[in-house]
Amino acid sequence: MANLVPRTSRPATIACLVAVGVSLTAPFGWLGAYSEPAMNTVWAGTIVALAIGIKRLPRHARLEWILVAAALALTLVGAGLRAQYDTMGDLTSTRSLIPDLASGPGYLLLGIGLALVVRTRRRGVGGGLDAVLDGSLAGLAAMALAWVFLIEPALTSIQTTLGTRLSIVAYPALSIVFVAFTAQLAFASGTRVSASHLTGVLAMSLMLVGDVLFTLADARVVHISEGLVMLPYALTFSAVIYFSLHPSFIEFSEPMPPQRVVASPARLAIVAIALTTPAMVTVTQHRTVFADQVVLASIILALTGIATWRVIRALQHHARSEKTLLYQATHDVLTGALNRAGLEDELARLDSRGIPHAVLFLDMDRFKLVNDSFGHTFGDQLLVAVTERLRVGRRLGDVVARIGGDEFVVVTDSSDGIDAVVRSAEGIRQAFLVPFVINDIEIPVSFSVGVASSTSGSVPGGLLRDADTAMYRAKDGGRDAVLVFDDSMRDRASTRLELERDLRHALDRDELAVHYQPVVDLESGSTLGFEALMRWNHPTRGTVPPLDFIPIAEETGIIIEIGAWILDEACRELAHWRATVVDGADLWISVNVSARQLRDPDFTFMVERALDRHHLDANGLVLEVTESMLLDEGSAMPAVLSRIRDIGLRLSIDDFGTGYSSLAYVQRYPFNCVKVDRAFVELLDAEEGSEHQLVGAIVAMAAALDLTTIAEGVETVAQGQRLIELGCTMAQGYYFSRPVPPDQIPATLRRLGLARRRDSILAG
Repeated sequence: MANLVPRTSRPATIACLVAVGVSLTAPFGWLGAYSEPAMNTVWAGTIVALAIGIKRLPRHARLEWILVAAALALTLVGAGLRAQYDTMGDLTSTRSLIPDLASGPGYLLLGIGLALVVRTRRRGVGGGLDAVLDGSLAGLAAMALAWVFLIEPALTSIQTTLGTRLSIVAYPALSIVFVAFTAQLAFASGTRVSASHLTGVLAMSLMLVGDVLFTLADARVVHISEGLVMLPYALTFSAVIYFSLHPSFIEFSEPMPPQRVVASPARLAIVAIALTTPAMVTVTQHRTVFADQVVLASIILALTGIATWRVIRALQHHARSEKTLLYQATHDVLTGALNRAGLEDELARLDSRGIPHAVLFLDMDRFKLVNDSFGHTFGDQLLVAVTERLRVGRRLGDVVARIGGDEFVVVTDSSDGIDAVVRSAEGIRQAFLVPFVINDIEIPVSFSVGVASSTSGSVPGGLLRDADTAMYRAKDGGRDAVLVFDDSMRDRASTRLELERDLRHALDRDELAVHYQPVVDLESGSTLGFEALMRWNHPTRGTVPPLDFIPIAEETGIIIEIGAWILDEACRELAHWRATVVDGADLWISVNVSARQLRDPDFTFMVERALDRHHLDANGLVLEVTESMLLDEGSAMPAVLSRIRDIGLRLSIDDFGTGYSSLAYVQRYPFNCVKVDRAFVELLDAEEGSEHQLVGAIVAMAAALDLTTIAEGVETVAQGQRLIELGCTMAQGYYFSRPVPPDQIPATLRRLGLARRRDSILAG
């Protein structure tokens, strides 16, 4: 049977058209002796088609459709028995009720099956009972109309037994409920109503028409031929064949989308019509028969009860929705902790009541590495575990919030003073000394914690800002630490913001300048090249140290624009010196570049453009990167540096020895030169010690890898002589020259004495 499963709607269309053709001819005997076998084929084909459709459904959604198939089979049995016992129009007391006893349970099974289908469609999103109630309201409204205009006239026009009367009028009443259930399925189908849903509604509607015609004919209210009575039933089974074989039949097993939980306008319209119909019928009809009044009153009473139940449920759902929305507005979806809005509400509440409190601002150290290494799903699991540990480790009454990706806040009581708050913060920090185990992977976690207390008089937003400021100071100081906010931090933060604002306009205002520090040959003192160093002449602050504004430029991205400018300036000055300085054709210049610049896709194009503009060969430019940058940028850095090396530029690793000092980094990247950090050079004034051995090891390592070495920060003769003894050939520092502006370069070169190098100093 699985091989018969259709993949397109073509088999369903063909089978339905054949069934419709038979249904329009066979009931009237137009096929002669083949009429009855043809109709039997349609009946059997319907059961087979439904079985094929059930086979396509997942196992959990098959039961309801098995009940529907059994119900259709029982109705066919009842139809066959009705023909055998010839009960159509028989109003005598001897009429057999066997056909009704066979088909009646089929109608009940059909109702149960359709109700279960409605429940399946609403699984996981709620509203299943509401759908049944809405369907019941619609069914009762239709029942009121059917009673007044069909059932009651049929009952009063015949004189027969009670069982016969009930069997005649029961079918339309049940069919009305079926139409209501299938309509609910169509309404629950989402923004797009599938072919199977529409055909299901059509099938139940045709079944209702057939039951109405059957009731009229069986009660002898009107004379209707048996063929005309059978026609709607035959078309019903044709529709069942279509929606069973159509590919969209499988949608009956799928829960409706969550966004469709709210009642649609069509459902609300049905409920309104259901409530007004009985009232209109009661007003327009002037019947005095007591039984008629009892039935109408029962229908109205049932409608009122169900409608009241439905309204109560709607109000409860609205209250739950408001509560859910309020919770979602103030809580983090992932961890269940307060979010920023909830935190601000809590701080405002404490402030309004005058309750002393403190804010602990926690930022997880190197959380990005976790996401990059194990994925965001793993990172989310870690965040949930971190939140739980914060909840366990907090003091009674403390509030935990997550206000960013890896940023948490703990609000704690500060009535015992700031020392107690700091002890609490230290307790939280130390609670994370025990690593987490996520999916059998051990993950160490540390936090940088900033503390701010309400005793400083800060407003709620300011308190959070101050704790954030202290946290960043703790992170800058080495991470995994607790730091209490003081006013000087606010001043530094304010100064930093002002510097960032002014730095954005410094280039346009011509406040930036490039100074150049010579790099010399240690033995001859000859100048070999220069390092370009940026300077900022602020109009009110004077000279701003590079350590104050370079990190700001890198963090904000301004470094890309400034870096392009300094590269162009350095190339321009180098071209000028090569053309004007005697024996200056071999001079080179080095420029520091940041990770932000290297990530810029236009960086290499920008460098080539600067070289071309000033007619320089690539060998005259050296790019310096810091050792720490190599670790932070991960696997993408080798490819970036290789592209730079491919265009002929030379590379130098700056500040070697201050970071992770791994030989693997030097081997992995295409460097030409290693620069020994000034922190090691300044110790060379001392007597022989471990520092001398370390510098000697760096120089020896570079020589083994065919790299040159440049010592930074040389300030004394002793340092220079010791570097020569250790094998270092080049140096820069105040002993030779401070960084000077371009107009002082000629005088500096004359003082140092220029010498041409036969071989490229940084050839690698």
